[in-house]
Amino acid sequence: SLEDVTDLEELNQVIFDKFVSRRFLDQVKKGRSVTKWNNRLRRIAVAYMAVFYIGFQIAFPAYLASVYTSPSYSTKIHYKEIYQKLQQDFETVIYTSSDGIQNTALLVKNKQHSETNKVVLFIHPRNYNATNNLNYIDQLRETTKDMDFFTPNLRNHGPDNPPGWLRSTTLGLKEAFDVIGAINYLAENGYTEIVVYGHSIGGAAVINALGKHQNLISNKIKVRGVIVDKTFTNSYDFMVRNHQIAAGNLGANLGAALTGQKEYPDIPVLSKILEPSGLQSAIAMKSAEKISGFKASENDPSEAIKLISVPIRVITAKGGDVFMTEEGARTLVKNAQ
Repeated sequence: SLEDVTDLEELNQVIFDKFVSRRFLDQVKKGRSVTKWNNRLRRIAVAYMAVFYIGFQIAFPAYLASVYTSPSYSTKIHYKEIYQKLQQDFETVIYTSSDGIQNTALLVKNKQHSETNKVVLFIHPRNYNATNNLNYIDQLRETTKDMDFFTPNLRNHGPDNPPGWLRSTTLGLKEAFDVIGAINYLAENGYTEIVVYGHSIGGAAVINALGKHQNLISNKIKVRGVIVDKTFTNSYDFMVRNHQIAAGNLGANLGAALTGQKEYPDIPVLSKILEPSGLQSAIAMKSAEKISGFKASENDPSEAIKLISVPIRVITAKGGDVFMTEEGARTLVKNAQ
């Protein structure tokens, strides 16, 4: 009846006034506070995702993929004790690349200081310089006779180059002209037989020089053999791999790469959620090519190696690592004559 409903309303009002109202108002205040924090967290999350996907997954990997040289590594003297030990046995020379760039190099005489027409050319990896090969040269001087050694600084590397974070490399594409310049310099200075060694991008530079640009090499000198160490097959694939490493697993992959691990960390949830998309890789590669000033797909040692007729030895880490795969090395071997 209407009277019963009225009594119930009065009873509800009493219950609300005595037991609910204060607690309810307290909960409302807490709810408003929670809502404010939720809004802040949402804004923080949106900002983080924007920074992560635009910055960490595109811009930063593009920077890494463009592989700028670091002055802290490319200008320092490596193996200082060996450098000081060999100082009386080498001279610093200036040579010109086949595209007109002047670089410096160290010409190290054999231990007997005998006149010879044989020389080994060492091409250093990215982020290092001519002195990075002195440990090899020091050992070879003890075990060989009548053989000199030549170790040049590639363009934008070495203590003779001004420091700066904008010094970039083309991963062996244009550095091939430095290799040609070094070989031709040796040919003009009485050397008629040479073995060429290249590490990483140095290996790519060697393959490109002796394959794609062999017509630019002097006929006064004969290449007896080639050794490439941890060299990629194609720079575009290599740069995409760098991007995948840098952007995967919230940066955990990058840590694995920098510490030389063979496998990525096992973080299956993150790797699926945060795995870079093909579009992100494409954008990163375009940015990297724009920054570095070369087209990555044109740098293809796996094709250039087909044009080299002299014996080639390919070295890589057993099982590969996060940067270089054993399959890539086998591809180079398969394609070599």
